[in-house]
Amino acid sequence: MKLGKTGKRLLKKAEPRMATLIHAMLRQSQQVENTKQTLTERVQQLEQQVHELTRQLEQNSQNSHKPPSSDGLRKPVSLRPKGGKRGAPVGHQGVTLSPVEQPDVVIEQPLSTCSHCAASLKEVPAVRYIPRQVFDLPMPRVTVTEYRAEEKCCPHCRRLQHAEFPQDVSAPVQYGSTLRAWMIYLNQQHLLPLNRIAQLLEDLTGTRPSEATILNQIR
Repeated sequence: MKLGKTGKRLLKKAEPRMATLIHAMLRQSQQVENTKQTLTERVQQLEQQVHELTRQLEQNSQNSHKPPSSDGLRKPVSLRPKGGKRGAPVGHQGVTLSPVEQPDVVIEQPLSTCSHCAASLKEVPAVRYIPRQVFDLPMPRVTVTEYRAEEKCCPHCRRLQHAEFPQDVSAPVQYGSTLRAWMIYLNQQHLLPLNRIAQLLEDLTGTRPSEATILNQIR
């Protein structure tokens, strides 16, 4: 708080004790004003922090680049209108497993006895076949392919030579490109450590590559 010209003139005419008291009150008033300004600035900073934290809390995998795993235990927003019936919303594009025209394996289930009168049906031709298809994965196993390069002696120059191996077959014993691709995929896409990759491949195929081998494929 500052005094005007009139205030300064009156202050000079005042008694020394009164002048000292007025000066002290002016200093205290200025300190209060400074504190008020500091608190106002601090409140503005806190409001900005609250706004930023609120914005971050409202972010999820649906409205930002954050992965779904960061959503925590928050209940997903329901797409079904309130009071609506259970089941998929009207117009929802579902995914249904459909049969294929050319299955890989066909297994016929013979009918040899009538379930009503116990008569034999072994020689009776089928009227039709009722199909049911099962989609499944075959049990994985490692297949070993041996390449044998012919070695011959030239009858003209007497030089011994052999045929070329495929470009990706560069060692007497090695892992193939498919198994190497799985090692890279499990590590880079699913972030599995080397020992977990080795254990998984052993559980699925019976073959356990060393961690050093897996590391060489990833590099």
